[in-house]
Amino acid sequence: MRFGRGPWVRPGFSIILVAIVAVAYVAAIGILVPHHGLAKQVGWSIPRFDGSWQLTEQNTSDAYLTRSGVAITVGASTPVVPGVSAGAFDSNLPTFNLTRYPFLSVDVSSSSVYLAVQIILGEFAGESTTIVLSTFADANVHTIYVNLGTFGFSGLMQFSSLTLGWRGVQSVVTPTAEVQFQNLSLLTFTGG
Repeated sequence: MRFGRGPWVRPGFSIILVAIVAVAYVAAIGILVPHHGLAKQVGWSIPRFDGSWQLTEQNTSDAYLTRSGVAITVGASTPVVPGVSAGAFDSNLPTFNLTRYPFLSVDVSSSSVYLAVQIILGEFAGESTTIVLSTFADANVHTIYVNLGTFGFSGLMQFSSLTLGWRGVQSVVTPTAEVQFQNLSLLTFTGG
């Protein structure tokens, strides 16, 4: 009789091998992939929204802009209609070092799921790039991070304008159509 050669050896060995591989995989992920301890390093921010922000609107005449210091609200009192948009733009922007601080970060909240938050960067060549066009399922504050490198922006960049606003995505009667922006900054992540 030979021990260790029965049909039960192979399944037992396979179970032990799978367990060892699973533990080794989890350990390798924990070592190789940063998953905790990331810190934000801010390179530029707007601590207060001042009078340099101006209202811009498309296909609506009742848009409004409210600056409450640390936040800016863009809204309208008419029903939301697809294609209608409003925003606040600032053309008094510094030169950004996008090599060092490639992420744009902003906290946003929207009064309706039928409003898409819209962020547009204007270039001096006359072109504009929409970097965010997103809806949210609730009115809570959401933090948006945008890697500007995915839009071809890198190095030292001077933009002609930055527009924060909304665009209607579906017709609906709402009491208010508002989007609020706070904590606008350029940053990078460090640590890991």
